[in-house]
Amino acid sequence: MWLLYGSLTIFLLVAHYVLYLLIRSGISASNVPVPPAIRRRQRQMEMWPAFFQDTPQVGPSGEISCSCSECARWGAYVRGRLPGGPAWPQYEAFTAEFVADLAAYLWKRAAAYGLPRMHWLEVGAGDGRLSWHLSAALRELDKCAGGGGPRVHLECTDSGLNRLQEGTACGCLVEREDAAAAVARRRPAGVLACWQPLGADWTAAFRACPSVLEYMLIGEPDDGICGHPWHTWGLPAAAARSQPPCPSR
Repeated sequence: MWLLYGSLTIFLLVAHYVLYLLIRSGISASNVPVPPAIRRRQRQMEMWPAFFQDTPQVGPSGEISCSCSECARWGAYVRGRLPGGPAWPQYEAFTAEFVADLAAYLWKRAAAYGLPRMHWLEVGAGDGRLSWHLSAALRELDKCAGGGGPRVHLECTDSGLNRLQEGTACGCLVEREDAAAAVARRRPAGVLACWQPLGADWTAAFRACPSVLEYMLIGEPDDGICGHPWHTWGLPAAAARSQPPCPSR
């Protein structure tokens, strides 16, 4: 058993490095920008140490604003208004390292559960970029493994309320379906939720589905700006002021 896990670990280390290089060189389709490396993202947005040259201001609802040019550039990027950047709102800033690490994790979970193939579902997938890049990375991992078929079956859904998938090259992967309904109908073994809307909690639906072995939440848990502070993250201070979650996306 130890020999088996040792061999799997060595394979993943080698495959992970190869995968990272492939992502950086552009394994995704040419009409979908590949995620940059972390250092490139920092240089692109002129982050650190120049970040917050002016004193940030915190608004009444917790939003942070700053008048420096770097923050203005970042604000234009996330709103889809930065020249040369994506022309639609950005809720995540993915990097090559993040995609490689996450793909490697999803790939090895099938072996951890003793499954020949593990069904993962991304809910609230927005424009579909995360699943698009993960799918490309997972295909490369399967190639490195030398056959045996895909280790991961990945689907992605979104309610379409914000129409984020419209007009994007990777939006073709996104099937329109509410998060809770998608989990109940598709019965995945693993669920991936990246930046749930503020005030919304989908985790109860994940736990209620008997097929779900685990779920992964990507987002900021400390202050409750992603998901629901109490129902999603269990923040004690939020229990007393717990509000009903917003409609799911």
